[in-house]
Amino acid sequence: MKKIIKLFSLILLVLFILACEEEKCPVCPEPEVFNIEGTWKGILEIGGTLTLTLAQDGSNVTGSGTMVAGTFSAACSVTAGTIANNKDISLTIESQGFQPFNYEGEATDISIHNGELNGSGFVGAKITFTKQ
Repeated sequence: MKKIIKLFSLILLVLFILACEEEKCPVCPEPEVFNIEGTWKGILEIGGTLTLTLAQDGSNVTGSGTMVAGTFSAACSVTAGTIANNKDISLTIESQGFQPFNYEGEATDISIHNGELNGSGFVGAKITFTKQ
C-alpha cells in the first residue's frame, strides 16, 4: 500500500511540475497585422510626394490626401481600396481635374509599403510610403 501511495504522490508531483513548466514556456508571438489606418507619406522616384490619411474597415480602405510636385499641389481622395493577404494594397485615387489613378503595392513592414502608380499620366511610377 505504501508503494502505491508513493507512486501516486510521485505522479502528482510530476504532473504539478509539468503544469508549472507550461506556464513558463514562451508563447510564440502573434504575427503583426498590417493596419493601414493613419497618415502615410509617399515619395515618388520621379519626384513629388503623395500624402494620404487612410481609414480601414476590415479589408476596405478609404481616405484623402494631397499630391505635391514642385509648386503644384492638389487634394485627392481614395475612392476605392482594399488590403488582401495582410500585405497587398490596392487603391483608386481621384483628384478633381485628373483621371483616376491606381496604386498597387505591398507592405514590407508595418510602417512601409512599396508599389507603383498607374493612370492619369503615371506609368509604373515607383513610390514608397512611410507611416507618419
